Amino acid sequence: MERLSPFLRRLLIVVLVGLFSSVSVFIEEASADVTLPSPPHPPVCPKENTETFENPQFAYADKGGITLDATKSSFQLGSQTFDGYLYGSTYYDENGKKQSLYTSYTPPTIRVSSGKSIDLTLTNDLPISPNPQIPLPPTQQNLEKQSQDTNLHYHGFGVSPLLGSDDVVMHVHSNQTANQQDKGGYYPGDAPPNPEYEPITEYPMHVDILENHSGLFWYHPHVHTVSDTQIRAGMSGGIIVEGFDRYYPISKNIPPDNGKPITEQVMLFKDFNDVLKSDPNKTYNCFTLNGQVNPKMTIKPGEVQFWRIGNIGADTYLNLQLLDSKDKQKQVPLYILARDSNNITTHPIETTGPILVPPASRVELLVVGGDTANETYNLVSQLLPEFPTQPVYQLATVQVEGNPVKYNTRGKALDKFITEQTPAKDDKTLPILEELAKMPYCKGSIYTKDCVIEPSTDKKSDLYRTFTFDSAILNDPKQTVVSRINAKLYDENRIDTVATLHTNEEWTLINADAPVGTSQPTPHAFHIHQLDFIVTDVTLPPEYLFPKKAKDQYPPVTNDKPYDNNAATCIYQKKNVLPLPNKNGDYEGYVCKLTQNGYRDTINLPLNSITKIRIPFSNPSIAGTFVYHCHILIDEDTGMMQNIKVIDPLPGKLLKAGTSTPSMNSVSSNLQRIVD
Repeated sequence: MERLSPFLRRLLIVVLVGLFSSVSVFIEEASADVTLPSPPHPPVCPKENTETFENPQFAYADKGGITLDATKSSFQLGSQTFDGYLYGSTYYDENGKKQSLYTSYTPPTIRVSSGKSIDLTLTNDLPISPNPQIPLPPTQQNLEKQSQDTNLHYHGFGVSPLLGSDDVVMHVHSNQTANQQDKGGYYPGDAPPNPEYEPITEYPMHVDILENHSGLFWYHPHVHTVSDTQIRAGMSGGIIVEGFDRYYPISKNIPPDNGKPITEQVMLFKDFNDVLKSDPNKTYNCFTLNGQVNPKMTIKPGEVQFWRIGNIGADTYLNLQLLDSKDKQKQVPLYILARDSNNITTHPIETTGPILVPPASRVELLVVGGDTANETYNLVSQLLPEFPTQPVYQLATVQVEGNPVKYNTRGKALDKFITEQTPAKDDKTLPILEELAKMPYCKGSIYTKDCVIEPSTDKKSDLYRTFTFDSAILNDPKQTVVSRINAKLYDENRIDTVATLHTNEEWTLINADAPVGTSQPTPHAFHIHQLDFIVTDVTLPPEYLFPKKAKDQYPPVTNDKPYDNNAATCIYQKKNVLPLPNKNGDYEGYVCKLTQNGYRDTINLPLNSITKIRIPFSNPSIAGTFVYHCHILIDEDTGMMQNIKVIDPLPGKLLKAGTSTPSMNSVSSNLQRIVD
């Protein structure tokens, strides 16, 4: 959607995602029996073509190198044509034959084996950056108007953040310049008559994939202040690391009677709003699926399909649910196997309620076709009846058709057989979930792999690990609304946090954002590069657990309430537990301890909440500088991002359990030397 002002931008995010994102996470069971009304403000999508669902094109990195050329071009969506920033590409198919794909709103999904590498060359042919739709904080990128820079981030990967790999501070300048006499690839005044170095318009990358990686990842640009526009205009695609069956051997454990492998559906969603304004008279608000509008999918009666789902858009939450088209009170079960490329470590999670998928997050799951043919399901992004003015996004139509499929479930019902599966293999690189959640704080300044560094409450301490997400107005003529972490705007040249390899840290994430001009808090989607983390507990306002109860009806304890499809035990506390006061001026809420079932790289920070996470810095590949930020990218572009530098105290060596690392005090005392 077009954001007409900072106030409307914030208000519309609240309208579209804010209210439902917290509530839907926590009252999944309560909402399952409710028939949703038809929304009075439905999504606005391009006219449909009644297309049959198609997987994206696949580029096989094991077979050869890949090129992506970023440029402005047109594309078809439904029955209409739009302008976008798109990737053209060359790659090798499954048979090793070189292919070319003209600019596409759905660029190829890269497939690569774990332990192998991706060799990719990015070329920038983007036009000069258009005037931003909202005021942005001043940076060189949005002031000089000479080149629209870009780069490429490999989202979810624990790979090197250094130059030539997953370095998001690297800028690739454009071949297109404001003045035709200026050479592409340089900032103004930086192009000498006889340059010693070539301009940076083409950037080769070599990304080594770890052996423990598998599942659905994605790629997208990450230049500060333009990432939102570039992704909204089409610049994002999927990456699949083969080897998921090492953890959940689906086809082996659930073989069909016809011997065919289970069907894999790769489903990449983007929030579409015609950011380049091809149609200036219309404001779009839609989700696309692999560049299609509400495509038709098919599944046989009783058939098990494996759906890899990614929210690879810029700003909008998905809240997935599969509904029977004839009986909206009938929800179709989904069986979650992995979140953010991290497998569920206990058993597949069966749910009929919504699955919240924030921007950048992924979920991989099983779905089972109905008992008989001619059933129709609607895959929707759901909202709650407490907010009837919200849009409900129709994502795909699923038709049950064909001959029934039966499986050898060893005498058990199929749903029970699925939920009794357990991972065949554990990831030995990361700590065991339950052990990390219960790990004690380190004693003194001796930090080992067997303890968690206790965060300091002193803001001046090097161990201060409380991060407050909020917004403010700059004192400038435009009254620019900016997004912040700990009252700071992002600076590419500033190191905000220093961490050490072979340690574990606990962070507190506070969403205290009540946007300027509104009284309604807004959600944020926290993401950290190169790393995975666990959520140990979250504190929420009581109305999000019990939205219809009067204040004096809040029970003191609740058990087994779902948080992000996790069980939680929540204890009510009346004083000083939340960043923002409620309607009565009190700071109160539920402190919820979570049951662990998997690592994450992106998590929703609900409205007016406090979230605690634990991060293991155990992967030596990640040494270097990278970022953490809100993955609602308009917030990231307006300042809600910081830099973290991870240092290796013993380069090239892994510490054994019980071995101490240098104290953070000794590390921080040499910080200036390290940064330099």
